[in-house]
Amino acid sequence: MLFFLPLLTTKEFDVKNPVLLSAFVILLFIIVIPGLLLAFYNQKNVKELFVNKNRTETGIQYMSISGQLSILVYTLYIMIFHIMIFLKDIFPFFGRFLIDFKGILSYDLCILLMFLLICGLIKRKYWSWLLSVSFFVLMIISTAMTFINYQYVTIIELMEFPELKNNIFTKLPVKSSHLLVATTGLFLITIIVIIGSKSYFVKGKLNG
Repeated sequence: MLFFLPLLTTKEFDVKNPVLLSAFVILLFIIVIPGLLLAFYNQKNVKELFVNKNRTETGIQYMSISGQLSILVYTLYIMIFHIMIFLKDIFPFFGRFLIDFKGILSYDLCILLMFLLICGLIKRKYWSWLLSVSFFVLMIISTAMTFINYQYVTIIELMEFPELKNNIFTKLPVKSSHLLVATTGLFLITIIVIIGSKSYFVKGKLNG
């Protein structure tokens, strides 16, 4: 998605409905492609091909599918939070955007939290599951409260793009409500993934 979405900022790639295109790209990369890969690797013949007869039950490769998926999700958020630092580091914080140092500090704390969640997941600590659900629920609430108070144009101005890109972004037929749906939708999908991994954490609850 990070490679496709920048095409929307170029004059050579004219899009009449960028919201529809973005929705298609998200659907393709989050549902269609992962679904096809899961269908392939869940085949009996493929599983038998990759089975290690002398394996020991240690390491990330021997986690459940839900545990591996959670690690992948946390890793992707680490990348996303780093990218947001370059976008004027605006951070939605319960009704307002934190920018500059406060924004950087907020994203740095989020990145550290993702590393903490990964460590807790690997060690099957139940507190890691509770903390991850709580964090993303709070992110949904914080994002919703913030985007309701800002217009799309105002958000673009806060990012302080160069004049050329600023003109391109401000002319896109996008509203803050579109950004709200996309962002909260991503967090909601994340929560669903985390809830689906609860059984993996429950097995290690006595150890956590």
